[in-house]
Order: sequence, then structure tokens, then C-alpha cells
Amino acid sequence: MSSDVGERIKQERLRQKISQNKLAQAAGIGQTTLSAIESSTKSPNVDTIRLLASALGCSVAELLGEAPPARLREDQTECATGEEAELLGIWRQLSSAGQNIILATARATLQQEGMRKAASM
Repeated sequence: MSSDVGERIKQERLRQKISQNKLAQAAGIGQTTLSAIESSTKSPNVDTIRLLASALGCSVAELLGEAPPARLREDQTECATGEEAELLGIWRQLSSAGQNIILATARATLQQEGMRKAASM
């Protein structure tokens, strides 16, 4: 693998304004490992690249330089950043049962917040 993969990971992380620590946590790897990958002192294995791609919300092919970065569709207004990217990375590692629990929790929270807003009007 090209040493450019570490640079592409770093560029995408910085574009999304995610710290090394947050990305490492979202991907389930050590921060020192991520630092070494980004500085090209360590070559990531395929599994690590998959974890990082998932946490960053991009494809393995993008990180390897085999595909251009995905462009936003016209109906999208922003890219996931910070906690959104972390949540997406976690989501992609969950089983479908775990994803269903998260969806149910998010829907219930949204409903409660809607009721609070309606009550305060």
C-alpha cells in the first residue's frame, strides 16, 4: 500500500474537523497507531483501513486512492463532522439488533423533544 493512504486519512480527518483521538476511538484503534499511519511510519492493514473508512464515512477505495472522493448530492447540505462522524462509525459496527435499539432510542428522544417544544409554545 502506498504511503499516500496515511495522508488521505489525515486530510479527510482534518476536513471533517475530527481529532486523532476521536477518529481512533470511533475506529477502535489506538491514537498512537493512527498517528503512525498518518505520518506514514506505519502501514495500516486492510482491516484497519476498513475501520477507518467506516469511521470517516467514506470507502476503502477512497482512502486507497482508487476512487475519487464522493461528491455531495445536491439535496445534501453538509458532511458529517465531529460527533456525527463518530456516531456513524459506531453505527456501522453495530449488529442490526444494535442499530434497531439506537433507532428506537433516537425516535423516542425526538418525540420527547417535540412534545417539550410544543408545550413551551
